[in-house]
Amino acid sequence: MQSMRLVATCLCVVVAAPCNGLTAEPAGDEAAPSPRIAVAGTLQLPDSAPTGDGATIEVAGVSGVTWLGADRWAAVMDSGAAFLTFALDLDPAGEPRGIRDVRAVRLAEPHDYEDLAPCPPGLAGRLAADGSGHDRLLLCEEDTPAIHVVDEAGTIVGGVALPAPFARRRPNRGCEAVCTAADGATIWTATEEALPDDGPPPDRSRGTVVRLVAAAADGSGLRQFAYAVDPPHLFVPVGAGEVYSGVVALACLDDGRLLVLERSAGRGLPPFENRLYAVDTRTAAALPADATALADRPEAHVAKRLLWRAALGCNLEGLALGPALAGGGIALVAVADAEGLDAPNHLVVLRMGDPLTSP
Repeated sequence: MQSMRLVATCLCVVVAAPCNGLTAEPAGDEAAPSPRIAVAGTLQLPDSAPTGDGATIEVAGVSGVTWLGADRWAAVMDSGAAFLTFALDLDPAGEPRGIRDVRAVRLAEPHDYEDLAPCPPGLAGRLAADGSGHDRLLLCEEDTPAIHVVDEAGTIVGGVALPAPFARRRPNRGCEAVCTAADGATIWTATEEALPDDGPPPDRSRGTVVRLVAAAADGSGLRQFAYAVDPPHLFVPVGAGEVYSGVVALACLDDGRLLVLERSAGRGLPPFENRLYAVDTRTAAALPADATALADRPEAHVAKRLLWRAALGCNLEGLALGPALAGGGIALVAVADAEGLDAPNHLVVLRMGDPLTSP
């Protein structure tokens, strides 16, 4: 979300480098099992990356990340109309050791791109002229809003249908997150904040209610769920300004189970809070197609369990589930967008226990 520039002044006062203040807090419900999550390390992304035509582009505004398999990853920028591919070296405990083979791909159409995910093989194959569909990616953007399918050259070759109410999203609060289920059957996305027909945006004392959407990769239909985002975190105000609290990323665990990354921000100290929740939609009731006023229907909100919370100095915007680690646990990689803060973008690697134990 590009409007995070509003907290740049606060960060410059209290933070010497991005992500200095990452701390973890335990889940709120200690009676239920939760995967232990710890920060394994951070790593700066390069300032620039080469393109296929021999040029280079600035790496800035990185807002989404996804795992492509083995040591390969991709990230998208919300400015510059490009995505990156790179190799990430992790040690057995998940500590990031280095980034290699960084390449940039220019996107044929400029949009406010926010997240990306591998395109399910079935969908990619139907869109490819030769039926193979290799190296297709899903990219979601806020300005249309839309989920596009792009090929390895950055050309849009198709898309994923979204619910009609998404077209009435608040400016810069649309399609912020996308992930693909491991079996390739479902594509998940969410609005960052409530649609106007669903409820108000957040303020200092209340959160917002967004839509989690499961789109069948074969195009057979959509399921929608109501998800209540926490109110903005407590902070000491430093001047007047808007507050934010919304969904900025999703990571798919298995059929219907997700990790949801919430990010809140305000002109104050600390300026950011990042929260990671687990949700299970398998036992939740899907919304009727014509459902509105979701903020007034708490009984319809999907249950969620707090797994991790971090504050001060990190504007996390993207999240992806990665490989199992040789030392135990699973890598979970986030990107910290430093756009407007005169600081480089970072990867933040978390080491997580078995996520399917929660909820």
